[in-house]
Amino acid sequence: MNVIILQDIPYRHPEGALAQYHGIIWAEELRRKGHEATKMVIGDPTVVKPECPLLSVATEAQRRDPAFWRDLDADCVLYYCGPNEGSFRILEAIKKGSPHTKVIARIESLDAPTRKSSWRTLQQIPGRYVVNRHCPTELFSHEKSSVFAAALRTSAQTIRDFIRPNRELWTEVADAADAITFFFPRLVDQAQDYFRSCGRNDLAKKVRWCGYPVRPEFRPAPKGEKSPASVISIANWRHVKDPELTADAMAVVLQQNPRATYTVIGIQSERVANRLIAAVPEAAPRIHAYEHIDNWKLPGFLASTQVFLLCSHKEGIPSVLSEAFCSGCSLALAPSPACGAFKDYVACGDGTLAASRRPGDVADAIQTELALWDSGKRTADAISAKWEHTTVAALCDELIQLSIVP
Repeated sequence: MNVIILQDIPYRHPEGALAQYHGIIWAEELRRKGHEATKMVIGDPTVVKPECPLLSVATEAQRRDPAFWRDLDADCVLYYCGPNEGSFRILEAIKKGSPHTKVIARIESLDAPTRKSSWRTLQQIPGRYVVNRHCPTELFSHEKSSVFAAALRTSAQTIRDFIRPNRELWTEVADAADAITFFFPRLVDQAQDYFRSCGRNDLAKKVRWCGYPVRPEFRPAPKGEKSPASVISIANWRHVKDPELTADAMAVVLQQNPRATYTVIGIQSERVANRLIAAVPEAAPRIHAYEHIDNWKLPGFLASTQVFLLCSHKEGIPSVLSEAFCSGCSLALAPSPACGAFKDYVACGDGTLAASRRPGDVADAIQTELALWDSGKRTADAISAKWEHTTVAALCDELIQLSIVP
């Protein structure tokens, strides 16, 4: 079977850029199972020559051209997309150019469609403001937007949604795809309920659950052994990840718990480590910072750690959380209106959500998790067992089944 993992991101060098790495996980496992598989991103093939054989590029014009897909003649396209006009045009081109190709729309949105679109749009305002204020984009690359700029962009997005509710786009995307997958079971239920309420049982039957693919290397240490009172954070430490809150919360934990250790990994990790050491200099030997860790080393760090700490202003589908769960870590999370994943990850019963974004409250959540480990109520093997179905091998089996079902 020939599978293309398609994503609406530009080509970036080096090959290990995060989003490209995500799709290549699928391609590697599918090839191990004897299939042809390639991750395709946006780029000009006459200019960009990816060194990785698992990676290919195509221009936006090519992706919207039915002839391009007819020539590729893929058996299955796994398309990381959203309910928008651009995604629909690409889905339409694939089906026109190669009608036999099974197209699985992998929805990255954290909101399923709803008939109460006006109320949903109003509910999204706080989260959108947080994103526009704290989260850089390719067009707005500064770390933190002004209050005026964030409010202006939020207003424009809200007005746009009132003019054209996203439920229309959901129906178009669902009609064009052979199957639709979400990252969380909650969203599957909501989407199926919505389509049934519209009298579209045919679309409800297309909706499936499919989690984030985790490499098999992510598993707990032998016999579930973990370093006592150990906490870890892994991120690209731009403003969206809130390095200040992360450091301030861990400072409280390190002061209160002399056994606690903390590891911080990622680009600009010194922002966390330096602030933390300045606040608690005596705890410096218990603080470990790494600017970069090779992918093959990361599983070892998670395997030996008890608690994963995340304080992001915004989080979509955080891949590292799935990897942490498979490694038997529990979670301590800071709330945010733009962190849609929180309620899903905490609802699984393997994490604690802080009462607020104050450092003391986040520290309390960390201490709660450490106490659960000390009492034996948290065990690595039990947490990992819940998430075995998110390993890439299990998900590829589901993907293949979706591709061959008439």
